[in-house]
Amino acid sequence: MIKINLLKEKKKKQMTFPVGGILVFLWVVTCVVGVLWFAQQCQEELEAYTERLVPLKADVAKLDRFFKEKRSMEQELNNVNTALTDYKAILSKKTGSWTKTLYRFEEFVARSKTVWVQQIRFMPDGSVSLNGTSMAAEVKDDRKKREVTTQGVTDFIKILQQAKDVVSQVNISELQHDTMEKQPVAKFNMNFQMNRD
Repeated sequence: MIKINLLKEKKKKQMTFPVGGILVFLWVVTCVVGVLWFAQQCQEELEAYTERLVPLKADVAKLDRFFKEKRSMEQELNNVNTALTDYKAILSKKTGSWTKTLYRFEEFVARSKTVWVQQIRFMPDGSVSLNGTSMAAEVKDDRKKREVTTQGVTDFIKILQQAKDVVSQVNISELQHDTMEKQPVAKFNMNFQMNRD
């Protein structure tokens, strides 16, 4: 006897395993993780380089200040050399001894720093009378600093007295305290003898 089964039997569907898709997914995940890791490494290197740059920037700033100061000093040296060349050229010419004496006198005034010569008269016999002003200068006295208007006059007299080859008979005829543009000053009249030879 033959039995026929009229009931339909359900076939089980076979599941296909997407190996290619999983491999592509793993490859993408690996690439993303690698890129993130590489970006983090780059960030760490950047921070390390930035930390190393901080002292280098300070060194560069010091060098910039040094080079500015160097250029300023070179300019000042060039100015002094130019002035020296001019003085030597003038002094080497046959201009007479008064020119040399006047240049020495200019040096004396420059060394006294706070003295301004307002009027100067040279007499044929070599005597000189001048009117000048001395600005206030800081002086240390008994461990205190104070401003003195006569310090420039004192310095100027000492400078003149030390130049015995050019100046003799230094005398102050008048010294009075005054104000000029709301600043204390000492006005003075001075006489001395200049040697032309």
